[in-house]
Order: sequence, then structure tokens, then C-alpha cells
Amino acid sequence: MAQMRIIAGEARGRRLHTPKDDSIRPLLDQIRESIFSSLDSVLVDRYVLDLFSGIGSFGLEALSRGARRAVFVDLSASSLAILRRNIESLSFGPRSEIIQGDALRVPQLSGNGEGTFGVVFLDPPFKMFDSLEGAGTVFNRVQQILLSPSVATDGVVLLRYPSKFRGDCPLKADSRKVHGQSVVLLFRRGGPSS
Repeated sequence: MAQMRIIAGEARGRRLHTPKDDSIRPLLDQIRESIFSSLDSVLVDRYVLDLFSGIGSFGLEALSRGARRAVFVDLSASSLAILRRNIESLSFGPRSEIIQGDALRVPQLSGNGEGTFGVVFLDPPFKMFDSLEGAGTVFNRVQQILLSPSVATDGVVLLRYPSKFRGDCPLKADSRKVHGQSVVLLFRRGGPSS
């Protein structure tokens, strides 16, 4: 398993705890750097939501780069145990919230906390894209997020999925970048997808 670290900001260079097996897909530094370079103007002092967070590489990077608070959602107890260790080792506890649950349904984004989230990350298990039905549930979640009053009017949603997926995303992204085995779509609330 490749070592993961925080790329920039107050925790730059700090290593992240990772599973001893290959149960997560490590997010390569250059992919994270590419993603975050497009977020500098919307990230600082904002709330972020890290769905399918795993060990928290998106949300922790966001906190290091100046996000005010991160909410992490994942179903896996073992991933969340590692995430808690990462949050503690980086001293991000006061700025972090962990929710164990299905990221397709949790948190309910029905309007509590109007405009709370400035950035939302979705990094679902790639196996969800083995079928059009599985991919459809993820795309539906993206659409729910883009329509939610819990996301700021200038909010950004990022989705990472496997480049081998041959279906089409029914939502119009503001940008699409291919990074090896990953595709990253960026949606801006109020943009062409909303």
C-alpha cells in the first residue's frame, strides 16, 4: 500500500494512517493536487462534506488547506476507526464530525443548515459503477446535493469514479478530468447541471 500524506496547508507532509491491506484505493498525490488546485477560491473558511470518506483523504486535505469544518460519512467501521486516528494525529478533532452511515442517504440534505456546505466530495467504491443501476444511484445523489438548500449557492460538488465505466453521466459537469483509472467531475451549484 502506497503511503498517503497531506499535500499542502497547515498539515503539509504529514502522513495518513491507512489500512494494512488494499481495501481502499489510494488517491495519488497528483490527482488530489489537481482537484484541490481548482478549489482554492471556494475552500477557505467553508464547510466541506466528504461522502464515502474512507480514511478521509479529501476532507483532511480540505481542513489542512483552510476549510472551517469537515463532515465525514462512511459505512465502514474499520475505515472510520482509521479516520479517527488521522483526525487525532493531525489535531483536527474540533473541526471534524464523523457520521457512520450510507453516504447515499446520510446526511439528509433537506434544508437543515441552509447553505452549510461549500464543497462536497463523493468518492464511492468503484464497484458501484459495475452496473448502470449502481452508477445511477450515485448520479441521483449528486443531483440531490446540487438541488439541496444545505449546499451554498456557489457550492462545488466533486465526483470521482472509474474511467472504465462506459455509461454516461446524466448531469452536465462544469469540468471533466481523466487521471489514469479515475475520472473526476466537477459540478458548480447554479452551473449547467443545476
